[in-house]
Amino acid sequence: MPELITKEGLKRLQAKLEALGKKKQELSKTIAWAASNGDLSENADYHAAKEAQRLCEAQIGELSARMMDMQIVTIPEYTGKVQLGSKVTIKDLKRGSVFTYEIVVPEEADFDNDKISISSPVAMGLTGKQTGDVVETKVPAGVLQYEILKVE
Repeated sequence: MPELITKEGLKRLQAKLEALGKKKQELSKTIAWAASNGDLSENADYHAAKEAQRLCEAQIGELSARMMDMQIVTIPEYTGKVQLGSKVTIKDLKRGSVFTYEIVVPEEADFDNDKISISSPVAMGLTGKQTGDVVETKVPAGVLQYEILKVE
């Protein structure tokens, strides 16, 4: 199944890939400089740069492979129901806490910034619901019960 991403998310990944390419070029220069400094068997700068280059190349390969399998999604028009792109304010009925989350594609999830993946248990439980609905969501810690206060 392809990984979902928005156009903006894909642009961020392309920028990251470009930055990794530049880093790889810089590491090649560092390796050449370190190699010119004599015996490679005892050259810590050379070995550190070679290891950094190996890691950089692995990241480039992994990111490139992921990007080839990504499918761009468009945020749908507002329907009044929770969906990809919605900002939803919910109240935890057990604790009384109120949270606002933005429902995003998995690549763009960032819990610290209140962005949860559409494939997360909470978002899946909220999807298709609207303001006033009470939702029970099964998570690893048990069953959570939320009231949807607002959908934007």
